[in-house]
Amino acid sequence: MCKIKTGEEVKHRGDLQNVITSVILRQTGVFTKDAVVEQTRKQLIGSKYESSLDVNEMVTETLNSLFNVNAVKSDGHGKYQLCASWPAINKR
Repeated sequence: MCKIKTGEEVKHRGDLQNVITSVILRQTGVFTKDAVVEQTRKQLIGSKYESSLDVNEMVTETLNSLFNVNAVKSDGHGKYQLCASWPAINKR
């Protein structure tokens, strides 16, 4: 995995997309879109995207894309989990 730019280093939409994807891929259990947005915003402090509406939209787009390729599962009520860790929820 490459080094993900954070804070002031995030200057382009591609950098923002990389931050969002890295936040999602670091989730270890069930998560929500709002949690991803919040964690992403923490990584963007000092960036021009820190308070941008693009973050919310791009998180939604990324989750939808990952869902469409079976990389994340959704309960249909706003909770997601990476497919790699999905079996863990069935053991509880």
